Amino acid sequence: LREVNIRWGLTGSFTSNGLEDVFGQCKIIDTALLGRTKGAFQQQYFTLINKEFNQWAPRAGALAQVMERIKPATFLLESYTLPDLNVVEVRCQMDLAKYKQMKKDMVLEFPDAKAIAVNAGVVTGKLQQMASGFVYADDAPQWMSPHKFDALDDLLAENQRANTLIAYNFKAELAELKRRYPHAQTLDDDNVIERWNAGLVELLLVHPKSAGHGLNLQYGGCKVVFLSLPWSLELYEQTIGRLHRSGQKHPVWVYLMITDKTVDEKIWRALRDKRTISDIAIEELK
Repeated sequence: LREVNIRWGLTGSFTSNGLEDVFGQCKIIDTALLGRTKGAFQQQYFTLINKEFNQWAPRAGALAQVMERIKPATFLLESYTLPDLNVVEVRCQMDLAKYKQMKKDMVLEFPDAKAIAVNAGVVTGKLQQMASGFVYADDAPQWMSPHKFDALDDLLAENQRANTLIAYNFKAELAELKRRYPHAQTLDDDNVIERWNAGLVELLLVHPKSAGHGLNLQYGGCKVVFLSLPWSLELYEQTIGRLHRSGQKHPVWVYLMITDKTVDEKIWRALRDKRTISDIAIEELK
């Protein structure tokens, strides 16, 4: 890399997970643009808030200062020709008794299995599973509620079975999607991208990590459903970007399946907050 005199970096999600993301991208382009080391970058623009977990928070005014620093090396190309992007929250309800029990006790017992959360991080994952109607107990999914899938049935019918990209997070969700919609396709199916773009695939099931980058799916549909949300703004945005990109001729509709009073709301709030930071960063570069 050091032997390459001219370098270009391309990104559609510059600060997707916070201001710290900027350093590594700039380091590849110019080794001294934001300091020689990430440690020096953090010391200048951040405050250490949790030494044990090495968590840093931007100082007041840091975002504007960093954007001003990199502005001479940045070219901002905005697209004003893309169709509208519409985000719709599809609110779902379920019985929260077992959800509250897991949140309080970090354990949930079934007749032949037990779901155990050994720490706060694991319990958050369990709660996200439960917000989708199931929980892994002894490595097997225990289903408790079909509320999101019932809402999905209604949504697909309302959209008159229009070709739809459905994003899932858990294997149990994928298995249930395949069971309920036997005609649904995945990226593992033969020539599925070509068939999707030809309008021949009604439901395409994708995981944000496998479909978040590099796929051109804009010709086959204009609707995306997140059965459950990823924590990563980059994966969220890049999944939407498979349809909302150059060549798309229709407004894109994004549907978020959110179970009321669960961690789903926390994830969506975190994504919106990160989106705000990203929007501010772009404005500072103009």
